[in-house]
Amino acid sequence: GPSLKEVATRTVLPSLPAGGLTSDYVFLVVAIVGTTIAPWQLFFQQSCVADKRLRFSHLKWERLDTFIGAVIVILVAGCMMAYGLITHPLASATALATVGAGALDSGAAPAAVPVSVKL
Repeated sequence: GPSLKEVATRTVLPSLPAGGLTSDYVFLVVAIVGTTIAPWQLFFQQSCVADKRLRFSHLKWERLDTFIGAVIVILVAGCMMAYGLITHPLASATALATVGAGALDSGAAPAAVPVSVKL
């Protein structure tokens, strides 16, 4: 598999797959963005601002509040992924192998991999 250095580098400096910008790749990006930035979140954030009766003088602190909240959400999501990797190593290894084998690089959608895990 990839080295920890390569994973860190690709996390900060992503690149396009070998097949270039395909319709499957664009669909994947739209799906990720669509599930990350949901319309209800925008309304919720605005509602919080209105309920607190914030003014422009509060903007710096509210940006910090939003940033801290985002960092916490990212850390929790990372912990959930790590937990899944630790508790279901077979499923995680199979999924990583599927992607690592070039399922996305070829422009094709990744194949579903049936996995049975005994708990």
